[in-house]
Amino acid sequence: MFIPKALHYSKNHLWLRPVGLYEYFIGVTDYAQKQIGLISSVNLQQCGNIAETNTLFGHISGPNKTFPLIAPIDGWIIAINSILSHSPFNINEAPYTYWILRIITDRHISISSLLNSQEYQELINDF
Repeated sequence: MFIPKALHYSKNHLWLRPVGLYEYFIGVTDYAQKQIGLISSVNLQQCGNIAETNTLFGHISGPNKTFPLIAPIDGWIIAINSILSHSPFNINEAPYTYWILRIITDRHISISSLLNSQEYQELINDF
């Protein structure tokens, strides 16, 4: 299973890619998309909404399960990947390319609450 070293991960199987100091792309890990199966829909909060750490901001559905999206950090949703509304299965093909949303925070986040690639690998090995 591919786990990029340059990203941060949540225990809820999301990845975060920093874009500058206060912005992040958030997507679904390879492990999660394999658990979901062929993704048929991505339902998210709207741009401008606030995402709070450990709260639900949407879900992804496939034949195997509906996967809740739990915010890994606090911030404002500033963009949603519109490609996924027409082709949600793109996440299955390239989970680390097709981000689901872009979020901006009002401060630099502490990565101590997130996992690095090795810690994430250990987490999924326990499943």
